Amino acid sequence: MTQDLPGLSADETDRVARLLEEAATLPPAAYILDDIFERETERMFRKSWLPLARVDQVAKPGDFLAMDLLGRPVMIVHGQDGEIRVMSRTCLHRAAQVAEGNGNRKLFTCPYHAWSYDTAGQLLRAPLLEGAEDFSEPDCRLPQVRTEIWQGFILANFDPDAAPFAPQVTTFETYFEKFRLVDMAVVRTLAYASDWNWKVLVENFMEAYQHIGVHQETLEHSYHARLPRARQ
Repeated sequence: MTQDLPGLSADETDRVARLLEEAATLPPAAYILDDIFERETERMFRKSWLPLARVDQVAKPGDFLAMDLLGRPVMIVHGQDGEIRVMSRTCLHRAAQVAEGNGNRKLFTCPYHAWSYDTAGQLLRAPLLEGAEDFSEPDCRLPQVRTEIWQGFILANFDPDAAPFAPQVTTFETYFEKFRLVDMAVVRTLAYASDWNWKVLVENFMEAYQHIGVHQETLEHSYHARLPRARQ
């Protein structure tokens, strides 16, 4: 028996886990309540490896790509030392953003008070603070997000205790070998306004029911909507 969740009873969540013939879909509250989405974000997304970009998008030292990740402003930076990192792009002083969009820089200088950080996130200069008590530039660095590169994908994880990504997918290495993912490059990016709960998209790809409608001539031939009949 599962426990009650904000907006969901234990009975509602139990019904979802039953065998196919008895199971029910999630109730509407699972798709619209902010409390549920916040819990999913904290327990799932911020503890999972998330693909952010490809290595070729930050190919040269100094290349950066800024974005928001789960409500947190971050940037991917190809450091002058050759390392690719994901880090905060919020200045440690008054929380202004030190980078927007993409480009190439040796320094990330805050537009508010001109604090300057290198490509590893280390604070190099804080104007007019020379001699300030209990303050030292070497002690200040933009918060780093755990970063891993797999087959050319740059992944990040907010959970410092999460298991490394690569060992979890070793069984897929042979399958993906023929696709040569590591040699691929981004040619064009498309952005879609997705004004719906993430579970709607996941559930759509988990099932093949829609293949009998919109995909009769394509996907239905390979991924059948109908369950195969039991052998006699």
